[in-house]
Amino acid sequence: MSSTSSAPGDVGVKRTLGALFDPAADLWVLASQGLTGLTDGEYWWEPVAGCWSIRPRNELVNPDDVTWGDSQWGLDIVYPDPQPAPFTTIAWRLAHMTGSVLAAAAVLRNRRLDDGGLDQSWPHLRLLPLSASAAVDRWHTATGALREHLADATDEDLESVVALGWSAPAPAWRHVHYLGYFEPASHAAEVRLIRDLYRASDGGRAPLLPPRR
Repeated sequence: MSSTSSAPGDVGVKRTLGALFDPAADLWVLASQGLTGLTDGEYWWEPVAGCWSIRPRNELVNPDDVTWGDSQWGLDIVYPDPQPAPFTTIAWRLAHMTGSVLAAAAVLRNRRLDDGGLDQSWPHLRLLPLSASAAVDRWHTATGALREHLADATDEDLESVVALGWSAPAPAWRHVHYLGYFEPASHAAEVRLIRDLYRASDGGRAPLLPPRR
């Protein structure tokens, strides 16, 4: 690694990322625990009005967005993000964090389209899961793909500058760290919290706080 690298630490980019993405690292253990036993009730729960989720395409806030899903089902999404951002279901958050990991894996795979752009497609994972168990399986498939491509990458690969459609060009490792680590860390913690609220409210049937006297 060159002395001008902006990668974290001084032990090599790949070694640093390898430690972060080790399945035994705290993040991945906690994320896995937070998804264990996820039920369809938790997956689809909409605790407030106006939630974003996975929906039939004709019910989406933006039916024309076809990044994920098929002609029947899609993901609520609008660009740029509304302010304040809508509350999102576990179904939405799990789809989003899985998509982020797949984007990181695509950076490492570095397969190019005819126009030279980065191929971010994963045809076998394009469909959005309609059950909690399928969503968790899809998540584990995505993290497995990321680790597989990280294992094949060199420090030179990770230092190469990559342009994504929604962000400024940056070294590949920066994209991998943000999309593959920061995004899952954020959303996995949110998933655990929503599951706690679901249990505490008896599946949304009981108030979280007693009525004020």
